[in-house]
Amino acid sequence: TKIALDKYEGHPIIRGGKCEQIEGNGTPRNVVLEFPSYEHALGYAKSTEYAEAKALREGAGTIDITVVEGV
Repeated sequence: TKIALDKYEGHPIIRGGKCEQIEGNGTPRNVVLEFPSYEHALGYAKSTEYAEAKALREGAGTIDITVVEGV
């Protein structure tokens, strides 16, 4: 996804690291990507570049992706 991240100007601000689930179901590994705009984030998530990476990952695990507009 490096190509897609570069194209849509995204960069990770959280990737793995220590975490403790306080409420809800959560996951043991979390990644937060920051983009310059909501539209950039959607472009990344829906891009053909990301789709290629997604196809390689399929069957290897599960993933939840949520695009959230920041403040």
